[in-house]
Parts: sequence; C-alpha cells; structure tokens
Amino acid sequence: MTKALEPATWREPRRDYDTVVVFCGLQSIGLAAVYWAMRIGFDNPVAPVGKAVALALFMFTFPAISRWFLLRFREGDGAADWLRSYPFLWLLGVALTAALGRLVSATGLNAFPVLGTIGVAAFVIILFSWLRNGSVWRSAAIIVGCSAFSVWAAGVVWGLNYK
Repeated sequence: MTKALEPATWREPRRDYDTVVVFCGLQSIGLAAVYWAMRIGFDNPVAPVGKAVALALFMFTFPAISRWFLLRFREGDGAADWLRSYPFLWLLGVALTAALGRLVSATGLNAFPVLGTIGVAAFVIILFSWLRNGSVWRSAAIIVGCSAFSVWAAGVVWGLNYK
C-alpha cells in the first residue's frame, strides 16, 4: 500500500482541504463585494449580503469543523471512515442547513445566528492557519487569483444580461 493510501495518513486533517475552503470563502466574499458595490445608489443594505456570505462560509467550513471534532473522538478500527470523509460531511452540512431552515417556519427558531457565527469564526481560523502554514508566494497568488476570478465571475453572471 502506498503512503498516500495508508489509513493513518488519510484519516488526519488535510491541508489541501483548507485551500479549498479558503478559495471558496474568498470567492463568496469577492462576489458579495462586487454585488454590493454594483448596487451603490440603490436601496443597498449590507446585512442580507453579509448573511449570505456567513451562511456560505458555514457550508464551506462544516466538513473541516466536523472532521476536526470527529478525529478527536475517533474509536474503532476505521470501518466507518466514510462517515468522516469530506464528501459525506459536506452533504451532511447541506442536509443540516436545509433541515434547520425548514424548522424556522414551523418553530420560529432561527439557527442562522449560530450557523453564521460558526461559519465566519471557522473561516477566520482556517484562513489564518492556511496563511501560517503556506508560503507567501502561494498565498499571495491564490488571494490575487481569487480576487480576479471573483470580478470575472461577477462580470459573466451580471455583466452581459441580467440573470
């Protein structure tokens, strides 16, 4: 078995997923910033845009947060490692968010303040950890690339025809 496929290796937290979280988070922030900036002069409250970004950050960071907790309390021989996989945890995060959203109308309890706070805090922690563990050039290239890609994506989505 190669080193990359050894169970002890792939069960540990992975830094490559942190790059995915940082990229997705910066894209969300960038798209939200372009959207908000392009609406200056109209009724343009920042709160709905900020809430959308906070929820997106929760969705992106949920697998990393969950995996961190699950790996701290893991037991057994690894037979259920798929339960700790990023794809499963991402789908679980989507299902959890949807279920909590449906409960708002039935119960009146809104979980967004908790989810948004967790998402923003987890993104900040992951971002600073990612910056600390990477080279300056890699970090700068990804941040500049995310900024450029956000502007390009916003232009494609909102620039040609209003969609």
